[in-house]
Amino acid sequence: MLQANIEAFERLLAHNCKTKIVWAHAGSDPLGYFTPTLVRGLIERHPNLALSVRPTSPRPGAMVHPTGDVDAEWIAVLRDFPDRFVLGSDTMIVATHYTGPPTPRLFSNRGEGQRRGIRRLLSVLPPDMARRIGYENAERIYKLGH
Repeated sequence: MLQANIEAFERLLAHNCKTKIVWAHAGSDPLGYFTPTLVRGLIERHPNLALSVRPTSPRPGAMVHPTGDVDAEWIAVLRDFPDRFVLGSDTMIVATHYTGPPTPRLFSNRGEGQRRGIRRLLSVLPPDMARRIGYENAERIYKLGH
């Protein structure tokens, strides 16, 4: 049984407001609690919170549904806070000539659905927002290329 931990998470966020915390897997909650409403409230209360988007899931609450439909509530949160999201998918890409153990290829094949979802999500966003969420926010948050 899982215990509620949002209050503890908010204490962590408030403990050091200068520390940027990136919460992974926004948009693919398997339990139904990681909702656009929850995310909106957390972002409004905690300027140091960013979220890594994993847009697809077979469960309700996904940003991008298996049908390709994009959830309007999630899009509204992205539009209202475009500087607080980055892409993330926990996937691997394996070279076609790879001949090692099968596990990396298995994970790579599973990742294609996430990559398809990412492409679908970015396609419905205005170009400037797609750039921010697609790579610019990650460059800024993780100080890449500096």
